[in-house]
Amino acid sequence: MLNLAQVNVALGNTPATQLGLIYMILGAVYLVCWIVWLKSKATINNTFICQIIQTILVTLALELCGFLMLYHGWRLDPLLQFSQVLLFLLLLYFIIRDSLSQMLNRN
Repeated sequence: MLNLAQVNVALGNTPATQLGLIYMILGAVYLVCWIVWLKSKATINNTFICQIIQTILVTLALELCGFLMLYHGWRLDPLLQFSQVLLFLLLLYFIIRDSLSQMLNRN
């Protein structure tokens, strides 16, 4: 009983839980958008395979970090929360860069 009492999940209005929720939503949206783009792609080359691997890794990173931040982010110290914000900015850059390059290649 003592072990169960030590587990505390605070889904409150903290920056860490909000960032975790954004991670999870952004990961799902990125995967769906990429699958829609994948259906319109006809040729497969080495660059395309690298993009598939990057998409899978980015989506897994977003979902895993989002889950951890959503359920355990309230316990992290401010420096670890700041590192998660930096990871969020890096992944956001990759998403914007890939989206823009796909739109420019489409035209």
